[in-house]
Amino acid sequence: MNRNERQSLGVTLRQDWPLVALIATTFLVGAALYPHLPEQVPGHWNVAGEVDRYISRFWGAFLGPLVSLGVYLLMVLLPALDPRQQNYGKFGSSYRVLRLAIPAVLIIIYLVSLAAALDSQINVGMVVQALVSILFIIIGNVMGRIRPTFFVGIRTPWTLADDEVWRKTHRLAAPLWVLAGFLGLVTAILPPPWNALGLLAPLFLAAIVPVVYSYLIYRGR
Repeated sequence: MNRNERQSLGVTLRQDWPLVALIATTFLVGAALYPHLPEQVPGHWNVAGEVDRYISRFWGAFLGPLVSLGVYLLMVLLPALDPRQQNYGKFGSSYRVLRLAIPAVLIIIYLVSLAAALDSQINVGMVVQALVSILFIIIGNVMGRIRPTFFVGIRTPWTLADDEVWRKTHRLAAPLWVLAGFLGLVTAILPPPWNALGLLAPLFLAAIVPVVYSYLIYRGR
């Protein structure tokens, strides 16, 4: 990492200080609640909202903060690692939204899982589906402004080969992701398996349709 990249990293961390402080706080929360957690903590819930996997108390307390920190640092470093790093400056504000939103949602999911470990009455499945859906709405709102990169966006052989194909594909994907997020959000209150269907079916289409579209418009150019 050269001097300019180190300076850019410092600026990014200063800009993101609220999230950095929040991540640091989650480690303190995990440490404070650690003595009060059971030996086995719920680690995964099925579509019916039932716990189907447990993890140790240590990982229950600290896995969420570690994952959130790892994801945030990865997103901070990605522009410096990308061969098309100059394009990140063209959608800097949109990338910052992603850099803040994704770890923030992970932190909220972690806090919900901690609360569920202490109170089994929480409907974790519904809350997580709502949070994931909100994240897709956020991503969809900035999708159309993402410029060609190797790490962010819909990266197919055809979008990476042609900037115009990239632009059109992301313009199409943006409203699809927002719509998929809204459908997942409103169906989060449904009983299983309809809640999972309301989330996964729209997200699958929102992921597949832009890929097929990118191929078709690339062939047509």
